[in-house]
Amino acid sequence: MNMLRVARNLMIVFVLALAAINPARAGLAGDAVRITYFYPDLDTPATDFGTSVISGAGTDFVDPRGVFTLRVTDTQIIATDFNFSAFWLPAAFNGLVVANLSDSFTPVFSVAPATNMAGFGADNVVISGNTLRINWQGLSFDQGTRVVVNLGVVPEPHAWAMMVGGLALLGLAARRRRPG
Repeated sequence: MNMLRVARNLMIVFVLALAAINPARAGLAGDAVRITYFYPDLDTPATDFGTSVISGAGTDFVDPRGVFTLRVTDTQIIATDFNFSAFWLPAAFNGLVVANLSDSFTPVFSVAPATNMAGFGADNVVISGNTLRINWQGLSFDQGTRVVVNLGVVPEPHAWAMMVGGLALLGLAARRRRPG
């Protein structure tokens, strides 16, 4: 009985500390995002895709070179519709920099299983503060290529509170069911 109370209190402290360390994010909807293509390094912007506010349904960015279609949603960055077969030239950096002008990115992401660019993985994506970099240097693509990066979303504080409250209620219910 005392152990249950101690465990519950430790869980509450852990969740509150986690919420304080990782600020809540509701995704990119409503944030101003700027997309720039850099080549051959991060000091050399090659193509400006512009700045847009991300809508709830997602926002399309037009590649001025016409190589691929880029869509940014609340929780994903999606490059599709590559219009020919080729490869990205080797360089220190050859890819996209997504700058969130409204807030920082959460440092949680994953490469979606829908990604089929050979050799593309988590090592090709870096999040630092308000920038996300996708470096596909040296990799090949064709008309069926897709690159999908899932952006992590830290739950809002009220979601944590509801989870802790639910666990506490489960603990109370389990305690009341014990015989004797």
